[in-house]
Formats: sequence, C-alpha cells, structure tokens
Amino acid sequence: MNGERVSKPRAAERPRDVLREAVEENTGEKFRFVEPLDVAADFVPDLASADVDAETRALAEVCLVLLNANEFLMVD
Repeated sequence: MNGERVSKPRAAERPRDVLREAVEENTGEKFRFVEPLDVAADFVPDLASADVDAETRALAEVCLVLLNANEFLMVD
C-alpha cells in the first residue's frame, strides 16, 4: 500500500431530532410531535484505529495485553 494511510468513510451524520407518535390518553386521538435530541448535538465519535498515530496504537495494544493476561491483578 506504499505507506499510504487509508481510513474508513465516516458514518452518516446523526439526526438532531426525531418524529414521535403518541396517543392522547383521554381522547384516544393519535398525534405527532418532533422531539429534539439535545444529546446528539454534542456527540463526537471515537477515533478509529487508522485515525491515530502508531505510538497510540502501540500503547493500546500493550494495555490490551496487560488486561487480558491471566496474571493481571486488580488493586483497589
């Protein structure tokens, strides 16, 4: 691959609102409303492994090896 960095295409942008349907409790009539998704406004997706440098990937691999070792001891 000639040392080129290839990254996966990003997912489509997350919706900022959603259309909800409900039934009025007293009359039984259906109604719709748009609910804003305030949490999605500040959403930042995690980086993919191809988006970070080699040192960060190496550190992640070492951490995974340590956490998956049979001798790993969790100290509180």
